[in-house]
Parts: sequence; C-alpha cells; structure tokens
Amino acid sequence: MQRHRKYLVITIWISTIAFIGAGFVGWGQYSYGDKSGAVAKVGDVSITSRELQKTYAQLFNRYSQIFQGQFDEEQAKKLGLDKQALQQLVNQALLVNLANSYNLEATDKEVAAVLQSQQAFIENGVFSKELYQKVLKQNRLTPVDYEADIRRALLIQKLFALFPATANGVEKTAFETALGIADKFEYKVLDGAMVNIDTSDAALKAFWESHKNDYMTPRAFKIAYITQDAVDAGAGDEELQAYYDAHKYDFVGPDGKIMAFENAKSAVTAALNDKATNKEALKTYIAFKKEKLDAGVKIVETTVREGDGSFSAETVQAIAAADAASPYLKPKKEHGAYVVIKRLETIAPMPKTFEAAKAELLAAYTSQMRGQKLMELAQSSLASFRGTTTEGYLKRDATAGVEGLNEQETQALLASLFRSNKAENMAQLSSGKIVLYRIVDQKIDPASAPNETEAVAQVKETLLSQSLIATLAERYETQIFLKGFGQ
Repeated sequence: MQRHRKYLVITIWISTIAFIGAGFVGWGQYSYGDKSGAVAKVGDVSITSRELQKTYAQLFNRYSQIFQGQFDEEQAKKLGLDKQALQQLVNQALLVNLANSYNLEATDKEVAAVLQSQQAFIENGVFSKELYQKVLKQNRLTPVDYEADIRRALLIQKLFALFPATANGVEKTAFETALGIADKFEYKVLDGAMVNIDTSDAALKAFWESHKNDYMTPRAFKIAYITQDAVDAGAGDEELQAYYDAHKYDFVGPDGKIMAFENAKSAVTAALNDKATNKEALKTYIAFKKEKLDAGVKIVETTVREGDGSFSAETVQAIAAADAASPYLKPKKEHGAYVVIKRLETIAPMPKTFEAAKAELLAAYTSQMRGQKLMELAQSSLASFRGTTTEGYLKRDATAGVEGLNEQETQALLASLFRSNKAENMAQLSSGKIVLYRIVDQKIDPASAPNETEAVAQVKETLLSQSLIATLAERYETQIFLKGFGQ
C-alpha cells in the first residue's frame, strides 16, 4: 500500500462513491447538540449522522478486509475508528469549503456520468434506474444522499486539479538517485525456536497475578425470549406474482441473473411466509410488552454470553443496549426463526480463575517472553554476528533475495534497512522474527530506478494535501456536536 499509493488523501475521499455493498456497521449511540441533526459543522458545511455512519462502515469494512475478517467492534473502539471517520469527514468538509469559495460545482451531467459508469447499476449493458433505486434501498441509502456524496467527491477532485503536481529536473534526479540505491549486506535471521521459555505453572501464575484483569469472563445477560412459530401466508399465484414483480431483484440465480417467476416461485412463497411470520412476531412483541400474552405462549429463560454463538453478535449488541426502562427487543431472526427478547439482568465480567484463563494465558505469556528473550539475544549478538551475505545488491522495492524470509518479511526488512542511518542494525518483523544486518557494499543504479516522475507526484500530492488541510483548519471553524469527540 505504501509503495503503490497514488494521491494518498484524494483516493480515499473519492472512494465515497464505492460504498455500495459495504453495508452498515453499528457503532453506538451519541448525543447530538445541533437541532438540524448535524454531528459537526465545518465552516458552512454540515456533517450529518448518515455521513458519519457511512464513513465508519467503510473504514470498518476496510480494516476487516485487511485483517481477513478477524476484526470486531472492540478492536474498532481501540483504534478509535469512530474518531477516524469523523476526522476524514472534517477534512473533506474543509476542502468543500475551499471549493465553494472558488465557485466550483459538479453538474448533474457529471454526476450522471459517474452513476452510469458503476457496474452495480448496469443491467443488460445499460444503466437501470430501477436497479439503481433497488440497490440503494438495500444499502439503506436514498438517491438524494448518494448523489450528494458523488457531487462532493467530484468537487474535491476538481479542487485538486487546480494544483497539479509536476516534477522538475532537480526533483527527478534526486528521486532517481534515491530510488536507485542498492545494498549488499550480511544478515542473520533470529526466530523463536532459538530461545527457551519456562512454561511451568509457577512461571505462568506469576505472569497471571500481574495480568488478571486482562482475562475476564465475557459479559452475560439473563434474558427471557419467545420463539415465533412459522406462519403460512397462504398466498395464491396472483399474490405471488405481484410480490415477485415488486421485488424481482431479490431473486437472483447462481449465474447472477434475475430468475424467471416460475423458477423463483418457491423462494417468493418463502419470502411471503417470512413476512407473515415477522408480522405475527410483532404482535407477540406488543403483547409481551403489555404483559398480555396468551396463557399457552412458551417463555424461555436463559443466559446469553458475548461470543458464545447462541445468538448473533447483532442481537447480543441489541440486548446489551437495552435497559430497565426499555428491556424488550423487536423481533430478531435467529437460526431461521423470529424471537422476541426481554433482557432481565446484566452479569458483569469478572476475572477468570487461573485454570480458566490458562490456555489464553499461555499463548500471551509465551509470545511476550519469546519476544523479550529474542530481543536480548539480538542485542547481545549484533556486534559480533556472522551470517549470510546477499548474492546481489537489493533495492528497497525488492521482494526476494533474503533466504529464510518470505516476500512480506523481505519487504519489511528492506524498509527498515533503508530507513536506518546505521550500517549495522536490526529489524523487528511482525512475524516475530528479528533480522540482524550489516551493510557491506552499496551502489547507485539510476537506470533501474522506478518511474521517478510518478514518485515525485505522489510525494508532492501528499505534502500538498497535508499542508492544505492544516491551512484550511485555521481558516474555517470546526464545531463538533458529539460528546467525547472534541477536537
């Protein structure tokens, strides 16, 4: 990402028009201080709750892809993802203020051109207004909001077009020289297998005593719930056809094409039955709230723990958000059935016993001690190590040439090596390995350097973006209406 980014800040902002399919992620409730419903105002530009929710969802999905799906709300909270989302919108608003001061505008024709270029809205090779509206509805967006996002992205794009980044001769030469540097070096790869760790219960207990609060039982809730019996809507062909005509984009076959009515008939029947069941579940929900349930309705009491899989994360989050004043949840679909839930009690987390925490404890303890001992070994070996010398000269963008390291590890090592101003140093890799290295020779090969014009443009665009944002932040006042989000 670092080597291939182009126009670092701009491309992130322009991605606002690629939101389709990202979905929404719940991120908590906040108090608003502005009657218009804005969460912030920058100069003359307001930032809405919808924009913040959408931007948060984009960031969440981006991190989720980076972490290959192993990313949750707790990690998002630790990273301050909500504040990142708000800052991104504040930066956009600063640029929109400047664009407005230059009387820049995005025309309807330009917005239409963007829409017509997006594959999500193309059917049979042409833009489909019906499909456009359908896809937006599925993503809880309106055409007005979505087109406003496109208009804003186009404004920012036009603004930066006023400040083209060009490379002069001196800059090209400087980058050509810097990017052409190649090193031959001696290295030694240290890994965890080279150190011994004491994993006895005595050692683990000593570690546990100082880390008890890191190993807590999950939050739990006592609940009462009712499972709604499935309802047969008893729909005839006419009703099925009418529902299909109104929702045909919901019935797509394995080939990605809309199924014919006859082929989709069973799915349409199931959809209408589901709708009827949900309607009945809503009646049960109301009766449950009013304590007017029929005598034969079965109410089950159980304990739900976060992460135990008994209910979806979304439902558990809704249970957690309920309180004594509003303990009832509207119908939630769980394991193919609708359930109506009442939260009875919250069971606060508490430290686990040593035996309960032992498995988690062992992994954390081993990782920490291995890293500590490996660093001690690296520090004591750096001045006198004898290793392997690379066969050729490696440049900063090389992906191979270091035995014992994969492509990502090689790139991390070279990034550390070329950042360092020492001929002899060490690089800590995210894989846990430590590489000792000593530069033995160096050469400059400008002819083999990558496109220096593009490199200069990237750096100048980044510096321009940073400087412009800093300058505009002083010109336009930023007001935040969310608690805990102060600048």
